[in-house]
Amino acid sequence: MDTMETLNCSHCGNPFSRRKAQINMDRRAGQVNFFCSKKCYGASMAQKVELICTTCGNKFYRHPGDIKKAKDNGYRSEFCSRQCWHRYLHASRTDSQGRFLCTGCHAYKPKQDFVISRRYINGIGTRCKKCVRQDTKSRRKIDPQRFSETNLRSRQKLRYEALTHYSGDPPQCACCGETEMAFLTIDHADGSGNKHRKALHAARTSLYPWLRKHGFPDGFQVLCMNCNWATRYGKPCPHKLKSGIS
Repeated sequence: MDTMETLNCSHCGNPFSRRKAQINMDRRAGQVNFFCSKKCYGASMAQKVELICTTCGNKFYRHPGDIKKAKDNGYRSEFCSRQCWHRYLHASRTDSQGRFLCTGCHAYKPKQDFVISRRYINGIGTRCKKCVRQDTKSRRKIDPQRFSETNLRSRQKLRYEALTHYSGDPPQCACCGETEMAFLTIDHADGSGNKHRKALHAARTSLYPWLRKHGFPDGFQVLCMNCNWATRYGKPCPHKLKSGIS
């Protein structure tokens, strides 16, 4: 059963309940105002203020509460969309030498010193790798249990994304059809797994992040642990031998 959370309507102030998962998703999307009914939402929409986007110059409308919260957080410009905000951020963070400003240490650094992020137009995050590592260490020290749980969910999500890309949803073994997630793994179809793992170890990364970074390239398949282990020396899987497939 979904956990419910009690909120106060941003228009009338009356308390109401909503699923916590939906609230968290709306907050991650930037929503700060919540309404108990469509009537309150419509009345609030009538109070919206007309603004001009700093990047594209188009007119758009925003609730006064959103404007106040943005100013309280230090934002002095208004943008009609996340894309316009990314473009403004990209232009304001670049110096004459093509380096980018890190919002953590406030130093200009080359692009390769930043973490990769698909959220931004330029393909990099707002903080350099050093600042991200320091922030990760501090979060791990403050709440180790929460950090471990969040990290585990992130790894599981990435693993499921890779398995479904190479075998469909739900993922299954390409040889025997096994569907148990705990038994499945990514296999190098050409048998170059040992060489590739050494290269990944030298680059201080692992297989699943590497696959997503390179757009899930061809040459990989999903096998269960039994089929993967049986074919480790280039031999055919016993399932194929029994069925007469060479």
